Amino acid sequence: MNVIDVKSFARCSPGAFMPAIAYVSPSLKLPVICLMPGQEIPPHSGATGMFYVLEGKGVFTVGDEKIDVSAGSLIIVPAGGIRGIRPSEKLVLFGVHAGVH
Repeated sequence: MNVIDVKSFARCSPGAFMPAIAYVSPSLKLPVICLMPGQEIPPHSGATGMFYVLEGKGVFTVGDEKIDVSAGSLIIVPAGGIRGIRPSEKLVLFGVHAGVH
C-alpha cells in the first residue's frame, strides 16, 4: 500500500510547466499538475485520464468543448480523447492516467 500526500507534490514553477509524478507503474501514472496564469497544457491525446481540481480556476478542453473548472471539479477523458488545460489563476489538479505503458 502507498499513502501519498498529494499536496506535497503541488509545486508551481514560474518557468516552463513540468508535472510532478506522485506515482508511476506500467499501467498507472498519477501526476500532480500545478499551472500559473500564462502556462498551459496544449490540447493533446493520451491514455484514459481523470483530473480532480484541488484549487484554483481554469478552462479544460475536452475534444472541441471548453469547460470552466474550479476546486471540486472532476473531469474524465476516455483513452485517445483530446484534453488540454489553461489556468485563469493558480490551478492545482490531481491526475490519474490509466492504461499507460
